[in-house]
Amino acid sequence: MELRIDPIAVKRCRSLASAVVAPVSTFIAGHSTVAVERSVLRLLGIDGVGHDEIPLPNAILDDLAPERRGRGIALPFGRVLAETGVNTVTYRTLTRHLPRFAEPDFGAALSKRCAAQAALGPTSLVLYDVSTLYFEIDKADGFREPGYSKERRLEPQITIGLLTDATGFPLTVQAFEGDKGETKTMVPVITAFKKAHRLVDVTVVADAGMISEDNQKAIYAAGLTFILGTRIPFLPNVISEWRSKHPGEEIPDGHIFTQPWPASSSEKARGIPDRVIFYQYRADRARRTLRGIDEQVAKAQAVVDGKASVKRNRFITVTGEARSVNRKLEAKARELAGIKGYTTNLTSQTAEFVIGAYHQLWRIEKAFRMSKHDLAARPIYHHKRQSIEAHLNIVFAAVIIVVALYMLARNLSLS
Repeated sequence: MELRIDPIAVKRCRSLASAVVAPVSTFIAGHSTVAVERSVLRLLGIDGVGHDEIPLPNAILDDLAPERRGRGIALPFGRVLAETGVNTVTYRTLTRHLPRFAEPDFGAALSKRCAAQAALGPTSLVLYDVSTLYFEIDKADGFREPGYSKERRLEPQITIGLLTDATGFPLTVQAFEGDKGETKTMVPVITAFKKAHRLVDVTVVADAGMISEDNQKAIYAAGLTFILGTRIPFLPNVISEWRSKHPGEEIPDGHIFTQPWPASSSEKARGIPDRVIFYQYRADRARRTLRGIDEQVAKAQAVVDGKASVKRNRFITVTGEARSVNRKLEAKARELAGIKGYTTNLTSQTAEFVIGAYHQLWRIEKAFRMSKHDLAARPIYHHKRQSIEAHLNIVFAAVIIVVALYMLARNLSLS
């Protein structure tokens, strides 16, 4: 089909369109956008997120004045690299120096500098947590072993114990066999660190998984104090008494119950100190817990009614071929909703201090997330233990640098 449009009119329209577009194209050619510059930074290798969960390309650009952003990030970024005087190395050079990073004195030197930076002294708080790093292999070798994994991985792994100060600044890291229980890693790490840096008294903060009797005895024997999360298998007496005196009333949000726990004569003989347990009720925590219980009970009922297949559910009781919802367990779970416990042998400290110290554990959890994801600490492809130790020390050094830069930027009120 022929439109028979006047060629002169077509030419005129094209000329007008060019006149409209030309200044826009000229403006775009001399400027950039935030989206473009973020992409440029990613192409230059800047990726990941900082401690405040802000992507690093975003943080860098946010710190630049608008007029500097408009001229592009590539040139100033290149100037910074040139000013640092850092040159890339070949893979052969890297592998030649790798054994040096695996030597014990290298890790000890890192830890020494970290301890000096943290300015630890009497009654210093340290945070402890463990995680695992897995390997892309099928065969275990005594060090890389299958073990407990929160992600339910089946590959061989190693267990990592990380110690930080109360602000989350890394102090030391140590590797253990992949099948070594969490509770068996804490005391060796802290005892070695305390001895290496001649610390007199340190308070260790850890989650409920570390509260075994053996750990409490070992911590006390090592001259340490502790603040540990507490598992609550049944309603504590102090809370039960409160509810008896306030029938039908909701526990006030943030209310703290104090339960002194003096060591019995047999416990003292086994090295267990006097303790105190603080229980705190949080309405928001109760709301989330009760919502989860409602969902799990509904799923359990669906299984009992034959409307869903059997899956892991703690509220299902199986007796032979019969299935039922465990109402007793449901009632117990609802009774404990919103309550969290904290055990310490700092019997003279306030509940606010103990609970506040425990809530700093998010910092060490964040350091683990950063090492695994931003710094790509896993999976590990090394085979020899020496190479694995070198890998961990390099990752540990990178974590130290990133955390130190983050703290410096925070102190300078930078993005």
